[in-house]
Amino acid sequence: SPGGVPRGLTFDGRTLWHVDSTANLVYQIDIRDGTTIRSFNGPVGAPVALTYDGRTLWIVDGANIYQVDVRDGTTIRSFASPAPDPNGITWDGRTLLITDSVTNLVYQVYPRDGTVIRSFSVAADSQDLTWNERLIWILKLPANPMRLRDPRDGTQIFNLDPEGGPLEPRGIVWDGRALWLTNSAGDTIRQPSLADV
Repeated sequence: SPGGVPRGLTFDGRTLWHVDSTANLVYQIDIRDGTTIRSFNGPVGAPVALTYDGRTLWIVDGANIYQVDVRDGTTIRSFASPAPDPNGITWDGRTLLITDSVTNLVYQVYPRDGTVIRSFSVAADSQDLTWNERLIWILKLPANPMRLRDPRDGTQIFNLDPEGGPLEPRGIVWDGRALWLTNSAGDTIRQPSLADV
């Protein structure tokens, strides 16, 4: 990881984007060798999660959600998170899904203003999440399993402990073929083995 405390992770079709909560930076990373292509400051001070909607980034920073221009980090719009401690966000093609570790809910919200469409419960200490075109992968601490859920009602399909899993996974993204994880304890970004899937 280019920063000291890797958190959120997303994929734009060619490169990874990653936030570091202590450096307050957003990094664009070459997926082939992990080199930093460029970086810019986060919207406020401690970004923890991000997602890509096909044109822009959405960043969780504090109790707010920011839509950010990928060219220079300029804030396009922002709205208050629907809950007090958001720590994961993903784009499902039309709406944003946001995890919260205080309410233990996933919120589906409209991107234009943050209006909540619906919510469903998840396990305590759920962290980041990612969309894989049909289902949602959700990270959970401290046991580190990845949970696959149906986005329609939150039904848990199964748990998976990644082989050689990170000690403290905080970010997860699906790149169309594989999952990537950040490990805050080891300051790394890697693809876990999914031999059990």
